[in-house]
Amino acid sequence: MRVASLLTLLGCGDGGSNSPADADSDSDTDSDTDTSPDLPPWDRGLPGTERIDVVRGWATARGIIHCHSVYSHDACDGDNTIGGKPNEPCLARFRDAICDTRQDFVMLTDHDAEMADFPFEDMFLTREDDEAVLDGGVQVASRIRCEDGPGTLLFPGAENAIMPVMLREHPAGNVDARHEAYNTEDPVVAQQFRDQGGLVLVPHTEHWSIDALRAFGPDGIEIYNLHANIDPDIRSEWLGLDSFGAIGAAVEYSLADPAPGADLVFLALFEESPTDLDRWDALLEDGPMPGILGTDAHENSIPGELGDGERGDSYRRMMRWFGNYLRVDSIDPDGIKDALENGRMYAAFHAFGVPEGFDFRVETAASTAEMGETSVWEAGATAHLSVPTVMDLDPTLPAPEVRATILRVAEGVRETVAGGDEDLAIELDEPGVYRAEIRIVPRHVEPYLLGYEPELIREVIWVYSGAIRVE
Repeated sequence: MRVASLLTLLGCGDGGSNSPADADSDSDTDSDTDTSPDLPPWDRGLPGTERIDVVRGWATARGIIHCHSVYSHDACDGDNTIGGKPNEPCLARFRDAICDTRQDFVMLTDHDAEMADFPFEDMFLTREDDEAVLDGGVQVASRIRCEDGPGTLLFPGAENAIMPVMLREHPAGNVDARHEAYNTEDPVVAQQFRDQGGLVLVPHTEHWSIDALRAFGPDGIEIYNLHANIDPDIRSEWLGLDSFGAIGAAVEYSLADPAPGADLVFLALFEESPTDLDRWDALLEDGPMPGILGTDAHENSIPGELGDGERGDSYRRMMRWFGNYLRVDSIDPDGIKDALENGRMYAAFHAFGVPEGFDFRVETAASTAEMGETSVWEAGATAHLSVPTVMDLDPTLPAPEVRATILRVAEGVRETVAGGDEDLAIELDEPGVYRAEIRIVPRHVEPYLLGYEPELIREVIWVYSGAIRVE
């Protein structure tokens, strides 16, 4: 992508592409970073989801969807393989990152260039002590071993025009046939991925017209993608945003001295994707449609070090910024696929804190509809939104300001039907598609800016709920 060369401007260290962990693969990459003796240490990782309360029998699984491994040709600054073998230091950074950020699952989405040239069993990235997760004797995932916690379920997948995930095998045929299948936009070929046990998502939703999306019929779409957020061409042509707004802000931020909490460069980069949200709302009127945050991590865009000595787009840093939260009956392949396929999920920008206590549902006298489900519209049908707090918020830090809204989408119009800073319960006057948003002014991170660019502290999206249809 052109953004790769533009974002080399962000290098404010020695310009090297390796993180401090390269010098010692056994280094403690999840150690906290002190930015000031008067501040609590900045947590470079995330708390495990076992600490999120079970809700009506559903546990929570956090994961990354849209991520590139050493089997994407453009990963690892283009040096994804060395002598035909995986770039082991880059792979080690990836593995460290999913453990440091306590991901329950990662859905790889490698480009067919190189991915299709390797045996499918290589896509599981299995190393000694990892576990092969089988279904009927066929490997469907690997469980990456972590020193702390149960480890991370890793699912192979691909990304080109479309994004089939949770694959169990390559498409049938020789290597040329694989490349052709992975590069298709043909709904018939997409169905073959489903027949093999996968789901077919659409990345970079802004590049698709609503008519093309309806004709294709994806199992889910991206409502935010980091590369789209920062690529000047995509921003201007497809998202209606200032071309170099993200880059300019990030450059200013990265040159601060002394360096603030480097992960907070996300505050300078981040803007919502209005085109993607409009596409999502339009599809939600047609039927259930999971909305996904696409991390799109490659370690190929910001090779220079930020103030913490780690490259700007490290796997750890990008996974620390946002993720997808699924409501599951079990954290295993079946439970994860069921939740994603049915849209029983919410998406959170945990760069601003892990949301604790979030819930959205619709209740009638007879039933409770979860996110992704359909409820019958009847007298007394009520939407309930529980406003989350920031998990592990240090009491010495300023309190964030949180604002909740319940939105209704109907006949092409998105309207706010309720809002406030406390839990909401509203009786629904009419049918429609209902979803919730939680916005936050993250004042609790302002001290880590050390007085630099305080205007970065503004209201931003924190949580997108899954949608509930009421009809």
